[in-house]
Amino acid sequence: MSASTRKRTRGRRLLALIASGASLALLTGFGPAAATHPMLINVNPTIYFGQGVVWYPDTQASAGTTTNGATLRFQTDGNLVLYQLNTGNVLWASNTAGTGANEMLFPANGPILLERNHRVIAQVGPSSSAKSVKAVVQADQNFVFYDANDNATWATRN
Repeated sequence: MSASTRKRTRGRRLLALIASGASLALLTGFGPAAATHPMLINVNPTIYFGQGVVWYPDTQASAGTTTNGATLRFQTDGNLVLYQLNTGNVLWASNTAGTGANEMLFPANGPILLERNHRVIAQVGPSSSAKSVKAVVQADQNFVFYDANDNATWATRN
């Protein structure tokens, strides 16, 4: 893929995120994969379900500090991975590498849907009956789904 094609693709991803209402900032050199991916799209660590938010590969959300925090990253290999910020160690993964997942959706009530060309190939989180309203990348190195009363409905670790 040429450099100009990569720029156009990244630009379309950015426009899709902005159109979905995601609050975001472009950051360089941030997160555990900065050496191999110098330009990642970084979004708010609180993701609300049912708002039309779509993540594309190379999107991440971080919380905490470089000494105690975590980054949730949707990788280009289709895997969704929670990394420890200060070490880059994997804390949790969806184990969807190699599936071709190229979109991650946050439908009303959850769970997160990983899709390849608009077809669901994996789900992350509780069933929709849990009525999750948001998912949060937390500074305590956990990724947690919450209901409308702020009760946890699912977490990468208990």
